[in-house]
Amino acid sequence: RATNVTLHQYIIRRRVDKARDLLMETQMPIAEIAHECGFADQVILLVFLGELLEQALHPSGEELNDR
Repeated sequence: RATNVTLHQYIIRRRVDKARDLLMETQMPIAEIAHECGFADQVILLVFLGELLEQALHPSGEELNDR
């Protein structure tokens, strides 16, 4: 945990990064990309992509309602 990231978080982040690259660089369907990256289905992939987007938009963890 020297990087303040758990092993699970690291693995998920790597999978999401790979999925993002495939989404941008290929015409593969999202369901196929999810499977290729180790997600059970596209819904789970989209949940993690949404979380990553939320973290990018609000890096300090602030909520939208706190503004």
